[in-house]
Amino acid sequence: MNEKSLLIISLIFSLLGVLIILFVSENIEIPTYKISEITKENLEDTVKVTGTLSLIKETKNVYLFNLKDETSEIMVIAFKKERIDFKDDQRVTIIGKVIEYQDQLEIQAEEIFIDNA
Repeated sequence: MNEKSLLIISLIFSLLGVLIILFVSENIEIPTYKISEITKENLEDTVKVTGTLSLIKETKNVYLFNLKDETSEIMVIAFKKERIDFKDDQRVTIIGKVIEYQDQLEIQAEEIFIDNA
């Protein structure tokens, strides 16, 4: 095989690999949890939880709030990307990573969906 053939084969397989990664990443389902089901075994896992907001605090760079469902509550930290007008008792769905801070489990929000219903 000459260099040109190897280059063409490499490009084809590279493009196929990228397309497969895109397809798989779009079709991965993030598991939905009740807050009481989140344990230290979920550290660094991405989870999806739905609940209502309380104890909302805003700093220069982050939002901090408690998220409560019918089973428990958990602290959520959301780094500011844009201004969001959170309200107490507002229903939201959070997708984020489970982290531990000062021996307490928290969720570091990656996506926030506000339920307007």
